Amino acid sequence: MPSTINVAVIGTGWCGGIRAQTCAKNPFVQDLHIAEIKPERLQEVADLTKPASATTDYRILLNNHSIDAVFISTTPEPTHYPIAKESLLAGAVIGNRFYAVSGDVQSSGTGVAVSTPAATAFEFTQ
Repeated sequence: MPSTINVAVIGTGWCGGIRAQTCAKNPFVQDLHIAEIKPERLQEVADLTKPASATTDYRILLNNHSIDAVFISTTPEPTHYPIAKESLLAGAVIGNRFYAVSGDVQSSGTGVAVSTPAATAFEFTQ
């Protein structure tokens, strides 16, 4: 297991801003990446945290395969599901749970299920 990880925080409002600042100060986080749709807030949090990257389009972070974990802190909360689904399909891990997302990914109109080689399944439904 690596001694440090690279983390993305998607959504840097009140809660996401706290998460970004916490990750920026954490010795186990090598690189922080942030995404925020409001350019002014993105700049404010970037100035506080000095991230490796900052963008208004979270999909750019999902294409960065050096990112080990993703915190989804967007509002309104119903936006969490589609972003989590996209993150899982891109091979990311969500929140503070380090799931190995490999193996088969099956999605439907209401959710996404991920099964690993160890036959563990994680299901996210809308």
